[in-house]
Amino acid sequence: MIIREISDTITNEAALSNFDVLIDTIYNISGFQYNSGGISYLWQYNYQNNYYNLSCNLIAKNPGLFHFSYSSSLSTTGEHQEFEGKCPRTANDATVVLNQGASNNFYLVNESPDPHYNEWMEGNPEARFHKHGGYCFRVVE
Repeated sequence: MIIREISDTITNEAALSNFDVLIDTIYNISGFQYNSGGISYLWQYNYQNNYYNLSCNLIAKNPGLFHFSYSSSLSTTGEHQEFEGKCPRTANDATVVLNQGASNNFYLVNESPDPHYNEWMEGNPEARFHKHGGYCFRVVE
């Protein structure tokens, strides 16, 4: 999970630090800060009653225009190992359908002055927004 503030021509990759993130202790979670300054949360799904789930609450501290994205990985360990007889690499991909495929306020990307959002993302919303659990929202005072 990552939240970026897209209110300016330079995206704030560390916008998640401007939110209180409330997470139940049943989830195995860790915060992660990238060299770029970006912040994300990494966690494992909780398996309960034949379903995998996760949940958190976000409380914004400042106004702005934000892009939330949630992605899922099929495997993050061992994919770079080399050994004799290893099966050929095949691409793995996971997509996230957020809110049963709703528009998730995609129209707000056009209000961002950052061309990554108002041009690039607009060029292929399905692949660049919807398949990555995209959701845009505005926080006002």
